[in-house]
Amino acid sequence: MYERIDNNKYEVCKITFGAEPKDYEVYDFLLKNWNRLEFSPAIEVEKVEERKINPKRMQREISSQLKHKGIGTKAQIKQGTVLCSRKMILFLCCKSTGLNLFADTL
Repeated sequence: MYERIDNNKYEVCKITFGAEPKDYEVYDFLLKNWNRLEFSPAIEVEKVEERKINPKRMQREISSQLKHKGIGTKAQIKQGTVLCSRKMILFLCCKSTGLNLFADTL
């Protein structure tokens, strides 16, 4: 979808590409085919002013979102489950043989 606002008039043009085009491909297409694009009929719109966000507030919000990220890659998740299963196997083996390696953790 390509949108444009000109003189308080909103117009839309739908462009269908193949699977996930690159940014430079879309830009190149727009440069070469701008005159041939067919936009929807113009709709009258009000001018909406964007609310400016304090840079320090934006930085705080970004840092708080990054803190709550957690494990992100499949390899890290797999590594965590393997480690957890090894601990469980060790615990069960020690329990069945009578060894008391986990006495302080139970």
